[in-house]
Amino acid sequence: MQKDRLEHLMQQLQNSFIPEKAEGMNGVFQCHIPGEEGGDWIMAVENQQCLISRGIADHPRATLTIEGDDLDDLLSGKLDPLRAFFYGKFQLSGDNQAAIKLLSMFNLNPKSFQ
Repeated sequence: MQKDRLEHLMQQLQNSFIPEKAEGMNGVFQCHIPGEEGGDWIMAVENQQCLISRGIADHPRATLTIEGDDLDDLLSGKLDPLRAFFYGKFQLSGDNQAAIKLLSMFNLNPKSFQ
């Protein structure tokens, strides 16, 4: 995956955040995309807002590790999230419940990530 595609996906992910679903949820989460074209992203949720930026969090509540192409397939609807988890396409570490709740705070409409 090219870096500009990854930048686009992360911007679209931030734009798809649903503030109402974040009530009472605060925390910093790490998204790690290995490889030359990947990178590290911080997803900071506070006061029903989410800011996604490049970087490495000091003490993330949870970390999601996923290959760039798998992230692209997941967000564009080509890869089912449950199937991706069971086949080891991504790994969660830290507070898994908070990470799963975080994922529910986004409108993951595949058309938004084309």
